[in-house]
Amino acid sequence: MIEVRNTTSEDAAVLFAIQKEAFLPLYERYHDAGNPYLRGIEDIAARLTHPAFRYFTILSDGETVGGVMY
Repeated sequence: MIEVRNTTSEDAAVLFAIQKEAFLPLYERYHDAGNPYLRGIEDIAARLTHPAFRYFTILSDGETVGGVMY
């Protein structure tokens, strides 16, 4: 079952690991300075508390599989 819920600060480390894994192939190919692979966990943590952003965690069968921010 797929579930989407508000992201909490406890989700940051898992989302950070997913972000690194997901964007590494694009960084290796293009070496672009704006690639999310280069961002630190502080970036996710800062966005979680920033009033201009909304962050959601995506779960599949209870396991975090990604996130979306807008």
